Amino acid sequence: MYTNSDLGFPCGACQQAEEVGAARRGRGEMADVFKPEKRSEIMSRIRSSGTTPESRLCAAVREALGRRWRIDMNVRTLPGQPDVVVPGLRLAIFADGCFYHGCPEHGHTPKSNVDYWLPKLMRNRRRDRASRRALRRMGFAVWRFWEHERGGRRMARTQLVLARRLKALLDHNRRRQEGAHAEVPARRFRQG
Repeated sequence: MYTNSDLGFPCGACQQAEEVGAARRGRGEMADVFKPEKRSEIMSRIRSSGTTPESRLCAAVREALGRRWRIDMNVRTLPGQPDVVVPGLRLAIFADGCFYHGCPEHGHTPKSNVDYWLPKLMRNRRRDRASRRALRRMGFAVWRFWEHERGGRRMARTQLVLARRLKALLDHNRRRQEGAHAEVPARRFRQG
């Protein structure tokens, strides 16, 4: 059972939450320590855009490119609503969460409520593939940064890799303008 300090409940609420969870488990529902109204309130506070990881990624792109380039966030007019877009470079960057977008390193299928989560996660992955494909058809280079690549000590490495890839993209665009057509550097970002 949970203690008051674990979840920050006022006195007696732990017992009530545990009873609600036990009743739901008995009916085959997802185990939850909160009543549906409280869970709804908690979930309503989770933002889908303008998050700290997106802001950090945008700041890293700004630092690597300088002030010369326009950088947009959460462009709703593009497929998949990329988190960061550099229109002048035709570059779309996604800041994807490991769980919801199926990170090969950290993505997993939950053990509870599989009938809900499995189709949802598969739809997310299909939608991500379709969005990336549509953006590439529109002439965008599409990059993806996973949640675990943007946090803590890994952010410094991500900034270095991002700067290197942006330099390669700038060099490619410069050569293309000079008439030498080279392959677009679009390989997927991976930590080494």
